[in-house]
Amino acid sequence: MPRNSSDPATKAPAVRRGGKRGNGEGSLYFQKSRGRWVGSLSLDGGKRKSVYGQTRREAAKKLAEALQARAQGMLITGPRQTVGQFLTRWLEDSVKPTLRPRSHVVYDAKIRNHVLPELGNVALPSLTPQHLQRLYARRLVAGYSPTTINLVHTILHRALKQALRWGLVVRNVSEAVDAPRPDRRKPNPFTREELDTLRRAMQGHAYEPFWTLLMTTGLRFGEAVALRWNDLDLEANTVSVTRALIRVKGGYDFSEPKTAKGRRIIPLPTAALVALQQQRVRVKELRLLAGEKWEEQFLVFPNRLACFKGSGPLRRSQVQGAGLARLQRSWRVTSRWWSAASSRDGNSGRATRVAVVFGRRRRR
Repeated sequence: MPRNSSDPATKAPAVRRGGKRGNGEGSLYFQKSRGRWVGSLSLDGGKRKSVYGQTRREAAKKLAEALQARAQGMLITGPRQTVGQFLTRWLEDSVKPTLRPRSHVVYDAKIRNHVLPELGNVALPSLTPQHLQRLYARRLVAGYSPTTINLVHTILHRALKQALRWGLVVRNVSEAVDAPRPDRRKPNPFTREELDTLRRAMQGHAYEPFWTLLMTTGLRFGEAVALRWNDLDLEANTVSVTRALIRVKGGYDFSEPKTAKGRRIIPLPTAALVALQQQRVRVKELRLLAGEKWEEQFLVFPNRLACFKGSGPLRRSQVQGAGLARLQRSWRVTSRWWSAASSRDGNSGRATRVAVVFGRRRRR
C-alpha cells in the first residue's frame, strides 16, 4: 500500500534550531533542492564559503573546521589560480623588486624551463608533495644535474613560502619533499707550471693585463671587467671592489657585490701594477682610434668604444677566444681563487687569510 505523501518518513528532515547563531558563527541549514545540509560562513571582502554534508552533524563539523581555519588565517579566501599564474605574478611582484637582477633572471629561467611545462596548469591549492617529487625524478631522468634540481627546489620552496603568507595555500608542500643533494665540485686550480705556461703564451697579447690581474688578485671575471680607474689607488697599491658586471634580460649591467665581504680592498702585487700601467696606455690608444664614438665611462678594461652598451664591455668569450684556447681549462671561481692564492702566497698561505682577501667565505 503506497504511503501518503504526508507520511513523516517521506518528508525532509526538520531543521532543528538551537537558538539564533551569533554574528560570525556561520549558518547551518538544510538545502531541500539537493537533499543536503549546508554550512555557510562569511569571509573578508563580503564573500561567503559553504561546506556540505549528508547529515547535520557532518555539515556542522565541517563548518566548525572552516571557522577555526578562518580564525587561524589558514582559510583559502582568494580566487583559485594555477601554479603557473601564481609563479608568474610572484616573479614579477616579489622577486624582481627585492632580489638582484641576475637572481631574477635565474629564477625566471628555472621556473620557465622546469616547472611550468609540467605543473603550470595544476591548481595551486591542489599542488601536492607527489607533484614535486615526480617533477624532480623526471628532470633527473632527463639528464639534468642534482645541482640544477636542488636549485629548482629552493626556488619553489621560497615561492610556496610566500604563497603561504599570502593565504593562497594552507601549507608549504615543498617541505615534505626530498630534493637531490647538489654536486660537490672540488677546486681544480692551475698548477704553478700551468700558470707559467699561460703567462708566456699571453705575453704581448692585448688581453695580457686582464689575465695578469685575474691571476694575481683572484678577482672574479665580472669584478675585473667592472673596474673603473678611480677604483685603483696606485700610491697605496690597492684596488677597491665595489661592483661587478652581470647578465640581465636583454644584455649586461653593473651591480653591487652580493655580500658585504664581496665589497673589499685588495692589495696589488708588482705584476698587477705593471699590467695596469700597460692597460692605461692601451686605453689611450683605444680612445684615439674611436674618436667621437668613444663613450667615456672610465673603465679599466673597456671595449673598443669604451662602453658596455651595444657590443658590451670586454667579455668572457673575447678573452677565451684570444688565442689561448689550447690552455683553456675550467676557469671556475674556486679555481681562479686558489690559483691566485697559489701564485701570490705559495702553499704556505693560510686559507682563512686568503678567503678574506678574495672575498670568499671560509668553508668549515
